[in-house]
Amino acid sequence: MPLLGAIKSRAELYEEGRQNPLVQALEQANLDEVPFFRQLSDSSLRQYARIDVRWAELYASEKKKGNPWGITEKINVGIALPPRQAFIAFAMYLALTTQGLLGSQYAAKSTIKGYMNTLWGVFRRNALLQIPSDYRQQTIAFIDSADLEKAVPLVTRMREKPIASTRDITIFIRAVWEDRNIIRTTRMRIQLCLFILLSSLSTERPGAIVESSCYRGTNQALKWDDIEVHIIPNPDDPNRPYIIIRVRINLLKFHRKDDSAYKDFILFPEPNPNRAMCPISLIIALGIEDKVWKNITTADDIFHPKIPPTDHHQLVTIGGKRPVLRREVFRDGIWITHAELALPYDCLSRHLRQISLSLGWLIHLTSYCLRRGASNRASKVMSEEERTSLLGHIKNAMEFVQSYQSRQVSHDLGAILHGRDQDHKALKTAQVLTDMSSRSDPRAPLHLPPEAAKDLLQDEDLIEMRKQREKLKETVDDVYKRLDEMSDAADENSCQERIALQAQADILSARLSEFDRVYKNIVRRNAYHRLPQSRKEYFAGHSERQLTGQAAPQKTKMHTQGQENTDRISLSIPGILATDPLDQIMSLYINGTQEFSSITDSVLSFVNAVIGLPARPFATCYPGEFPTEDNTCPVCDEVCSKINMRKGIGSHIHSCITKQMCADAQKKAEEAFTPTPCSWHGCIGKRNIYNTRKDFITHVAGHCSRLVKPSTTVGELRCCMWKDTVGFCGVEEHEDWLVHFATEHGINLQSTIAVDYCTLCSQFFVDNIGDRSVWEAHCMEHYDNLFRVFEDRAEQDQSEFPLNADAHLLDNPRAIQFEHGSGFASGTQPEIHGHFADRIVLVPARCPFCLYDDEISTSVRMKEWLDADTLQRHVNRMHLDELDQDIEHQCPIPSCGIHKFSYPDLLEHLVSYHRLAICGTTGHRIYRRLLLPVVEGDMVIEHSKRKRKPKSSPLTDDENEPPSKKTKKKSRDAYWCFGCSEPFQNIGRHLRAAKLDSKCRRVGEYQWRLATGEFSGDRLSWVFQPEDFLEAGSTAKKGRDHYCPKCDKQFPDIRQHIPIAQCGSTTFRINNGKRHAREGDLHTFDDWVKSAPPYISPAMELAMITAQASARTLRDLGNTLPPELQSVLNSLSDTGLEFMEELLYYN
Repeated sequence: MPLLGAIKSRAELYEEGRQNPLVQALEQANLDEVPFFRQLSDSSLRQYARIDVRWAELYASEKKKGNPWGITEKINVGIALPPRQAFIAFAMYLALTTQGLLGSQYAAKSTIKGYMNTLWGVFRRNALLQIPSDYRQQTIAFIDSADLEKAVPLVTRMREKPIASTRDITIFIRAVWEDRNIIRTTRMRIQLCLFILLSSLSTERPGAIVESSCYRGTNQALKWDDIEVHIIPNPDDPNRPYIIIRVRINLLKFHRKDDSAYKDFILFPEPNPNRAMCPISLIIALGIEDKVWKNITTADDIFHPKIPPTDHHQLVTIGGKRPVLRREVFRDGIWITHAELALPYDCLSRHLRQISLSLGWLIHLTSYCLRRGASNRASKVMSEEERTSLLGHIKNAMEFVQSYQSRQVSHDLGAILHGRDQDHKALKTAQVLTDMSSRSDPRAPLHLPPEAAKDLLQDEDLIEMRKQREKLKETVDDVYKRLDEMSDAADENSCQERIALQAQADILSARLSEFDRVYKNIVRRNAYHRLPQSRKEYFAGHSERQLTGQAAPQKTKMHTQGQENTDRISLSIPGILATDPLDQIMSLYINGTQEFSSITDSVLSFVNAVIGLPARPFATCYPGEFPTEDNTCPVCDEVCSKINMRKGIGSHIHSCITKQMCADAQKKAEEAFTPTPCSWHGCIGKRNIYNTRKDFITHVAGHCSRLVKPSTTVGELRCCMWKDTVGFCGVEEHEDWLVHFATEHGINLQSTIAVDYCTLCSQFFVDNIGDRSVWEAHCMEHYDNLFRVFEDRAEQDQSEFPLNADAHLLDNPRAIQFEHGSGFASGTQPEIHGHFADRIVLVPARCPFCLYDDEISTSVRMKEWLDADTLQRHVNRMHLDELDQDIEHQCPIPSCGIHKFSYPDLLEHLVSYHRLAICGTTGHRIYRRLLLPVVEGDMVIEHSKRKRKPKSSPLTDDENEPPSKKTKKKSRDAYWCFGCSEPFQNIGRHLRAAKLDSKCRRVGEYQWRLATGEFSGDRLSWVFQPEDFLEAGSTAKKGRDHYCPKCDKQFPDIRQHIPIAQCGSTTFRINNGKRHAREGDLHTFDDWVKSAPPYISPAMELAMITAQASARTLRDLGNTLPPELQSVLNSLSDTGLEFMEELLYYN
């Protein structure tokens, strides 16, 4: 640091300051003509701008009348003060045009008065005009006058201002930790709890803790520099020092730009066993995650330091300009917490509202509910001055009385009247009257109920909009149809017409998309505003339900009777979590089931548990199946994200675990196998000892396969000729010889050990025996509990099948709508439609045709269909396509009776009555919508996502069978390959892409072949160039496990593409057993090639084959020569082979 210079005089300071260009600009300006305006906050500027707009609207209205008061459009310097009547007229204009929000058409009086006060401020600041007191008095008197009340009845009631009690805060924080659907990251879970606690403790406004909506984009919020962590020695226990946190609030109302205005408050460790109510625990957890304290890496460094402190010290903050509470952003398919951006208030408010609705509260929690509750609790123990300072009120205490103080008298007035002591028990009971959580009901609708949604869609305006859309859609289709019908003529007029039609089609398509967007926004907006009324009606019926004993209206849940919640087979997969870590947090620290010797130990344990939580809550998974602590798949170590696992995280983990279970079962079967000979009587290989299970079952399966074939020898009797300790078997007939061996001889001849999973019981079944008896019995048990009661066909002809009460019929599109997971009343009909959520099967779907087909096995009848699309394809292709559309059919569900349906009616019956998604579904998440078949007359035009193709009529004697694709291919002019005997239009591409060892390359000859089958020209030989070997095998589908995402091509080995073709890609994918290599694991080429197996390019492989052939030729020639020459030739051939092997090795 340099030395201080001499103290400068004021003249020197003045001359130095005048060198600033900004100061020079001020000196040169004519200060007498430049008006200076009071500096306002952003929110005040927005209020002034709104009043400017309303004043301009009044000017436009009065201008039509001749502008009798001579007002101007803009309020700025130089205008004359309008007359008093102009301000009264503006008050009338505000009263007529301001929409009321308290259940009335008109606004509140206080709102109009507030707008007028803002108008006077606009004149005082922007026009430098002071409004006379008589103007203001007369305008306010006009607003309160009886004349205005008769014409425009302004509202005088006040918006309800609920107060959050301590009980409400505890319930809400518990709900934050229990939530699995709303909160996307673990940090947001901690941040919500910390905000609630800071607001409830400090009574601070939300804009001082998070980014205010009035200061959006400024990133102004509570920062780490505002939090001081103090360590104070504990003389009683030096290893457990006292931890005290001081929080400084700098963003005070009206003082955001005043650095001298701030408020401090102190936080102590909470003795409450509910650790989630301790703000110190949450602050320390967030601080350690952000690494904001120097020399602190773990919570033990604070609560259990290695060197006990001997003096009071404060932790040094690093990077303290970052906000404490930060926003979430969506990056690479996952939600993460931004490193710099503060949490905005609108995001915080949305979380508070959604969790309040999920709790079933009548009024959702807001930040000012917390502030009002904190101020009321503080008023009981603090003086008026202390409370005013705590709340940050700078004028007087009346602001607390008007806006924050509870209006409920919290005393037993009867006790005061009769002179007895206060009944504290009764007062505590009466406290629930002011709790926000009182009368809560989690069953209250979170979305617009189906019947209300149907009423909304039946609105006349929406019906008219749908009709307009149909007309617009027909116009768009007509234009595209004309485009398709146009010929490919190359003349100029046709080209111009095509271009004009294409432009028209693009414009109409864009208009149709915009129409759909507007329509959806209107429906969404009206549904959002009708939801409070639905919730109000639901809560209004609560008293009647309590008095009459009626149950609350709710959906009928699906029945899943069976072996639910049985003990699962333990999954021997390293890293998999047996339970959700959030459940452990709830059990140990929030419910307080674990006891600690001190508060410090309790806080330390909770902080470590919170830090160890995954960054994001686990996705919906099957019971007992969770990702690892690093949020990766426990089997394949793939990061759990929607990009990596497009079929769903839970489905991916379940698929990997199922594959792992199959591999483990196969491995155990191989390890349990003991070498044994074949005991088949008369087997020629009975003396052989089979050391592996694969060799043994392959051999014995050959004996079983001959039992099925008919005998070719007269009088030969074929039977099981297995001999064991009991003796000769001799069974002659059996439906399944593999099952016979499993049950009679205890030998599992299944090459693959079958592993089945029951979604109802969340349990795996491993078939070690080989007869599937355990799985069959388990399926039969579910069949008996769920479906057997409906297997007898009713004798009456039931003609009407009404919809269930919770299902609603929609007109456009034709569909039925019901809540996800809703079923039927017990004993009415079988539930085969299933329940799917987040691509997880909660209740499996069943095929109605297979379910009651007693000719197939129980496991096939009870097959669990894991998604609606697969079941739809199965029912359509295997059953509905086989039905004759010209005759009537009975419903495959026997309980529907003997009534016969026409083909269209049967489809509609299966969809509307049994809720079977055979015609497709919509993408709605709130409700499930099943599309109904589209019928014109008696013909089904479309009944699924694919167009239904009519069956071709059988050929008559005069008709010939249409040629196949292979016949059509051969009946055209093309080059004929003499290697594979197939025609090709591009013979060069075919030969270059053929494998090195294929016959096409070995022969390498082709000839032009006419469609008549005659050859034309000479038979030619293809001359392969050196670069042709790079394409060898490029068209073979098998073995192409490497995929280049940039070129969208697959290769047997990526090294024959990236370094050679110079595509520029640095990453590629390797197929990991999935259907396509495009879905394989992502690798970086430079990292993978270091540990990859040796690579032999096709050219090097061909060179090696040529070298080996040359060596054989030399040896054959050497056999006719003297021994001396033979040794020389052998030496040359061996040397050449060694050279090629070394060359292959180094390459």
